[in-house]
Amino acid sequence: MQNEDSQQILRRFFEALYFLKKKRIIKGVSTFLNQYNIDHRNFYRLKREPARDSFQTAWLMYLVNDYNVSPKWLLTGKGDILNEPL
Repeated sequence: MQNEDSQQILRRFFEALYFLKKKRIIKGVSTFLNQYNIDHRNFYRLKREPARDSFQTAWLMYLVNDYNVSPKWLLTGKGDILNEPL
């Protein structure tokens, strides 16, 4: 079971993903999941139950490396969601 700090990071992961979708930086969540071969059932189960231990830290790396999401924001919630506006 993930502790509260880990669950906060997970919440920010989902927030960043939906932010990217809203800004049309990604087409949709399924596009992201398919691009990185992320199991859809696991993803949506984790969204419903953030205390589960099925989160993959590599998912954070995808957002940071490929979509310019701030690692500081993902880990701490401080600063802007993106390193620089796209």
